[in-house]
Amino acid sequence: MMNTRNNAPLQGHYAGFVSRLIAYALDALVQTVAVLVISWFYSLPLAFFQTELSTCPALRVDTLSWNTFASLTCYAVALALPATIGLFLLLYPIVFWVLGGQTPGKAVMGVRIVRLDGLPIDLVTAGRRLLGYWVSATALFLGYAWILVDDQRRGWHDRLSGTCVIYVWEARENEAFLTRLRGLVARRQERLAAQRQARRTPAGDAAEVIEGELVQQESNQP
Repeated sequence: MMNTRNNAPLQGHYAGFVSRLIAYALDALVQTVAVLVISWFYSLPLAFFQTELSTCPALRVDTLSWNTFASLTCYAVALALPATIGLFLLLYPIVFWVLGGQTPGKAVMGVRIVRLDGLPIDLVTAGRRLLGYWVSATALFLGYAWILVDDQRRGWHDRLSGTCVIYVWEARENEAFLTRLRGLVARRQERLAAQRQARRTPAGDAAEVIEGELVQQESNQP
């Protein structure tokens, strides 16, 4: 289990759900930007022929004309664009996993995927992990939620691929922040103690005695 007491480093400990979720969000942002760039690149030939995917001109092969080239370009882009985006989204995690065990998002968060047997991640392991993503998501995302209750913080995709996610940064507790926090708590306790002591004055004691006598008299009345 992860333990950060006594200024122990997080390095080598299992990465938690929040760290992995943020890494996933960062990767999603990178992929979104990349998809926009790919879409823009494929829009250039369409702009050259002044056409759009939704209005591809009819293809006529009996004669060669400007519209013929415009039609060929439009239909080629209509096939190539989704194929390119799909291939990119498929290879994005696999390539980074095989090369270094971490995508850009995981690198930013200081976490890495490692195999339980200590061997490097190969294409088979990466493919099984990617398949595990689909399994974890289709089961109402229970495969991802499993990270919250698993002792090794492993989701279904981790177990299917024989991997786990660990911290690779030597992160430590912020001792300066903790010292300041302890000082604030101590000063707060001192103020409360001083307020309680201020109430213990002769006038305060007399008031407590009178109040006690009144309560006793009321209880003695029939």
